[in-house]
Amino acid sequence: MKEALGCPILGDTIYAQIQRQLIKMPRLMLHAWKLEFQHPITKLGLKFEAPVPEAFGPWMKKNG
Repeated sequence: MKEALGCPILGDTIYAQIQRQLIKMPRLMLHAWKLEFQHPITKLGLKFEAPVPEAFGPWMKKNG
């Protein structure tokens, strides 16, 4: 993310400047809530969903 968008992932200890982050992250704040891809052998479509971890709650922007 740092190289592509100029914005590191929260909690990234390699590319982020931890000393400049206003909120201290307990871990890397990266999660894929939904993944879809085609199985390379069977060619079947696979879909997976996982809820956002509760630990992310305090840092999630509320919509509405």
